[in-house]
Amino acid sequence: MNTTNIPAPIINETRVSKLDGGEICISDPKHGDSYNLTSGEAHVARMIGGIRYDTANASLVYGAGEYFGYGCYLVSRLYRTNDGKFFVLQMITGGEEFVDTQAIRVIEEDSVLETAKSLLAESEVLKFLREWYCSGLLPLNDAFVQEWAESTLSADECQAVLAALGNRYSHTDDTASTDAQA
Repeated sequence: MNTTNIPAPIINETRVSKLDGGEICISDPKHGDSYNLTSGEAHVARMIGGIRYDTANASLVYGAGEYFGYGCYLVSRLYRTNDGKFFVLQMITGGEEFVDTQAIRVIEEDSVLETAKSLLAESEVLKFLREWYCSGLLPLNDAFVQEWAESTLSADECQAVLAALGNRYSHTDDTASTDAQA
């Protein structure tokens, strides 16, 4: 998978602050977790299956967060590690503490696109597919992506995604033929 040109994350998170303009920071001293509801900075790490999953050392792919009032906030984020593993950060706050302490859930490669589909708003699908999927940063499942694009996007947008997919493969073919000629 491509790791050189990581696109900007797609973020659809409500930011909140105190009435006086101060930042709202939630922390879990037991696990060392912190989340700033005002800036969106998250520092969460877990050891799962002997592997460290850490928001500070992974690329944020997509973030969704919503404030429900009464101190309740839900954030769900999809991250990609430098070695191509994926995990979801999900935190629920109540007042000034975390309610859900699982925080990180590892996503198997064959579930990454389905997970992304469940998190993404329809208005962000085109950008996600073109920048993250078509660039080779996500596990490949062209049939799933084609069906997702056709059911979600306009004909013009869907055609743009399919063209980007075609360009990805034609670039790969060009590289292979160049390598063969050398």
